[in-house]
Amino acid sequence: MGAIATVLFSISPAVIYAEISQPFKQVNKEISADQLLQAGDRQYQAGQTDQAIATWKQAQSAYRQVKNRPGEATALANLGMAYVTGERYQDAIAVLETVLPIVRSLNDQPGEARALGNLGIAYKMLGNYGQAIQTHRQAGKLMRQLGDRPGLGQVLLNLGNAFEAVGDYDSAAIAYQQSLKLAEQGSDRPGIAIALGNLGAVYANQGKDEAAIATFQKSLAIHRATHNPAGEASTLINLGSTSHSLGKRDDAIRYYQQSLAIAHQLNNRRLAGEALGSLGLAYEDLKEFPKAIAHHRQSLEIGRSLNDPEATGIALNNLAHALFGAGKLPEAESTLRSAVTQLDALRPGLSDLYRISIFDTQVHTYSLLQQVLVAAKKYEAALEVAEQGRSRAFVELLSRRQGAG
Repeated sequence: MGAIATVLFSISPAVIYAEISQPFKQVNKEISADQLLQAGDRQYQAGQTDQAIATWKQAQSAYRQVKNRPGEATALANLGMAYVTGERYQDAIAVLETVLPIVRSLNDQPGEARALGNLGIAYKMLGNYGQAIQTHRQAGKLMRQLGDRPGLGQVLLNLGNAFEAVGDYDSAAIAYQQSLKLAEQGSDRPGIAIALGNLGAVYANQGKDEAAIATFQKSLAIHRATHNPAGEASTLINLGSTSHSLGKRDDAIRYYQQSLAIAHQLNNRRLAGEALGSLGLAYEDLKEFPKAIAHHRQSLEIGRSLNDPEATGIALNNLAHALFGAGKLPEAESTLRSAVTQLDALRPGLSDLYRISIFDTQVHTYSLLQQVLVAAKKYEAALEVAEQGRSRAFVELLSRRQGAG
């Protein structure tokens, strides 16, 4: 069995920006809070995320002192957005879950929609897919009611990301196509590029490789024309993955290396982790196991540092496969057992349909673990793993039948 292919990650979800409110300015303290809010805005726009966080914390405290609830809500919403940008997802969830009751009490539907959109991103990035889907749907409903077409386009992209993560490619494609239509109607070239790239990822996951490559090429051209290096790097990874599946390893490695170089320039760890893992798969196919193992270890380290359960699970699977190929059976076994645990952590809170999708991914892990144990002549342990796999398969089969009924 071949290595489990790295997920064709979509471009990092667009963070929905919380607009600056216009609080009352009768009191000097309120004027100071307004100035802090605007200073944080300037810092955030300049890419100084940590400084913006510190400034918006001061603004939130100042607004609270003068009991300015709209101002406090805006500062908190901006903090949540900045935490998402800085990949501090637990902090983002804590802040955004705090701001939601405030904006609802103020009947601030635009603020509620933006907070829900960013909250959905944070849930998804921590592997809470069921909550992510539910939250993005709530955000989308509000965006439609408000007539906010750009905001709805972003929410649809992020909803598609969550569907894709659980293997519901049909729903993901629908969300991406709706987002693409909105972007085209608004002449939003960056939005068009992202939607095309995400659609290409769905095509690739469905085995439509030629359609995927054509779609990725369109996306790549727009990213380059609009000077979006992060979008370019993500699309290069997807092009590499699809080329790899077609057996074009040299093309794949070239795309991956280009993407990795851009990721390093941007200091984007998530993109770097994806590129490293993809390079590891390509080197493994070339039987260059030391190189493959080294790249997968780096990818795993990044996934863990980001507290990303999905990226960590994929990296563990890919590392184990390379270790198995290199004959390092004890380490391959322990790595696969860690992968099973990691994937199990993604299942709570999901509907039966989405638990089934996660299990379909786990099947590969169980199968590879059995192969490793047999190769190590641990036949009894291999039988135990086979029985565990069959038991889970039976439970999932019941879920499928109940869902059909």
